[in-house]
Amino acid sequence: MRFSLREKEMQVADWREEEHPRDKDGKFTDKGEKKAVSIDRIKSIVEKRKQEKTVVQKQNKGYNNIELDKVVWAKFYNKVAEIQHGGAYEKTKSGNIRITIEHEGTYYTILYNGDFQDPKILRVNKH
Repeated sequence: MRFSLREKEMQVADWREEEHPRDKDGKFTDKGEKKAVSIDRIKSIVEKRKQEKTVVQKQNKGYNNIELDKVVWAKFYNKVAEIQHGGAYEKTKSGNIRITIEHEGTYYTILYNGDFQDPKILRVNKH
């Protein structure tokens, strides 16, 4: 594709975006300003990773600040889904549900509130 520009032609294929740096607003800048933009980008990536780490840490701490391994949390939620779809479970007098999960030779007896939408762990016993 060719465009005519005051008797000179420029091929679109000859355009290389990396040779024409832009600032945050998308306007063309000098090549020296590109470093400032990349530093801002690095800072935003670092900040995003900090936030993601915080989210992961919160997922590993449940209700009442109970900490469990990620695999145990996954098995807990799988068990809750299984119970919701008709699986066997033990219900306490207060309406809570008690389940047992095994992970790497350790058994976890977990008492949770019985809610399928927002399950909250009340107590964990390891044995």
